Amino acid sequence: MAISVYGLIPALDSKAVSSSVFASVVPEGMVGDVHVEHDSGALAGSVAKASVVHIHGWGAAWAPAAATAARKAAKPYVITPLGRLCDGPYAQQRGWKHRLFGILYENKIIRGTTQALALNKLECEALLDERVPLEAQVLAYGLSAYDYSDGKSPGPAPESENADDRIILILGPIHPVEGLVPFLRAFAEIGADNDGWKIVIAGPDEDENQEVLAAAVRRKGASDRVRFQSCSSLESQKRLLRQASVLACPSLHYRAPVSIMQAMASGVPVIASDRVAPDGASEVADVCRPSRDEFRETLRVALGRPDEERAAMAARARDWFRERFDWGVLVDRYVRLYRDLV
Repeated sequence: MAISVYGLIPALDSKAVSSSVFASVVPEGMVGDVHVEHDSGALAGSVAKASVVHIHGWGAAWAPAAATAARKAAKPYVITPLGRLCDGPYAQQRGWKHRLFGILYENKIIRGTTQALALNKLECEALLDERVPLEAQVLAYGLSAYDYSDGKSPGPAPESENADDRIILILGPIHPVEGLVPFLRAFAEIGADNDGWKIVIAGPDEDENQEVLAAAVRRKGASDRVRFQSCSSLESQKRLLRQASVLACPSLHYRAPVSIMQAMASGVPVIASDRVAPDGASEVADVCRPSRDEFRETLRVALGRPDEERAAMAARARDWFRERFDWGVLVDRYVRLYRDLV
């Protein structure tokens, strides 16, 4: 999320809306000239100086602390939970201590939010059915398109080690919620390796899931078709996008669609689950429900297209993204939201 929010800050500044940022962890190479406060003792002071508090994500200890500070200071606060307030088989499990914390403290804070924001209509509907029902409006995140494109025709530059390789890139945390297992099984079932397709999974290893998944890949004899790669910086993400033929985002739960936007801005065709795809993305990308069967049939269609057709689809996606989700366009909706709350 730092990649996306970092682009929001200068976009707001261009509209005469100044921002300060608090984060529990400061991502290396992501904040540039934007000052990020990360001392928990400074959180209440930062909230006191603000006109509006926007909480990006939920679950970390600082999120309810920020909301509590906003309530005490009588400041409007906005929550974009990023799927963390929606239950389900793939959501983070809540232990008894967390449930008790919710009953005694957290639920009241959530109900008191001035505005809840959802990433797409599916999350918006799901929030109404939760333990703490929330009426939300959809307001997606954006990206600075020209950080990923020089304005030339879309299509990644050929930087693959093997020019004959066709790479499906999965760019994100290595975690079960990202849908990696059903997606890999679907890939194996269509026999895409016969056409030179390979999968690169790049992202941080959460809870030591990579070794478990890599061991399963080895048992299936697929180590030559599925590769894991570190991706610790924005530049390394851009490099992988230039090598990719397709970007896949098979998330099983509601997540911020940062890699989808990166791919569209870079001219890379997209396969995504409907849990993570922005509303309307099915016009320019292959979007399906998050299941092994749906992934298999979607892969069969997407990988079966001629290269020229995939390139044309990527071109449409790039234009579609720039018209809706480039920060230069999307920032006006954020400005209206914040000013309406003051």
